[in-house]
Amino acid sequence: MDTGIGARIVEMAGAPMVDATRGLVAGASVVFWSFAPWLFPVLLAAGGWRHVLHRVPLSYEPGLWSVIFPLGMYAVAGIYLGRADQLPLVAAIGRDELWLAVAACRVSLPAGRDRGPSGGRRGGQGRRRP
Repeated sequence: MDTGIGARIVEMAGAPMVDATRGLVAGASVVFWSFAPWLFPVLLAAGGWRHVLHRVPLSYEPGLWSVIFPLGMYAVAGIYLGRADQLPLVAAIGRDELWLAVAACRVSLPAGRDRGPSGGRRGGQGRRRP
């Protein structure tokens, strides 16, 4: 989120405070954006450890959003940062990552459709509809 906010600050119209900090904010945004890809292998390893090694079935749970949200934020931040700092490679990575985030969201949402707010089946007892 820091990267997206920083990119928006870099794009702001000239004002004394913005002009004084624009270079620092732009540099910090690139540093934060470049740190995020180091976390994705950790997320994948944790998922592999849980679902492959310990054979926990892959099903919808609210905790999946702790994976999907960072994917989406990284994508949007990359798009904004690439546009603000004129970094076409960063913007392209953000656009590609956006497709990955949308795919992850589309995989997880149908699984959660049949679950109620308590995590159980909709309607309490009864069978799941096909």
